[in-house]
Amino acid sequence: MPGTTTTIGAVIDYLVALIPNLGLTVEVGDGILADRTSNLWAVVGNLTEPVVQDGSQSWAATGYAREENYSVSLQVCASVGGQTQKAARDQALALLMAIDQAIVADPTLGGLVRVSNLERLSLQQTDLATVKDGRQAVFLGFVHVQNRIQKAAS
Repeated sequence: MPGTTTTIGAVIDYLVALIPNLGLTVEVGDGILADRTSNLWAVVGNLTEPVVQDGSQSWAATGYAREENYSVSLQVCASVGGQTQKAARDQALALLMAIDQAIVADPTLGGLVRVSNLERLSLQQTDLATVKDGRQAVFLGFVHVQNRIQKAAS
């Protein structure tokens, strides 16, 4: 597992690389997504929310290891012009489900952490009738990580 301080950066990098390979046409941002061209997009470590919430590290009871727990913010969005709110919500939900299925299939995130899961989901829906995007659905959530970081060999 990389690093002896934290896996936060590696987990964000992993998720940013994972999402475009889930079989959907999606744009992915690392912290922000400027000048998007797609109607389906995701942002890992969203800058409008704290990138990491509920982060903590404590020394493990035995040996020189740290117990690490944190949650990385995730925003999944879809916008549809001239369609129903359900169409936007269904598109965003399809991407959210694909991300969740990938995490369930490999909760270690490629061996970076002990375990991870999607949590604390919320949904925001808006009608942007005055702009080309029409209706929009945004799922906000977090990828929660639990890990033990071993002391680097001297």
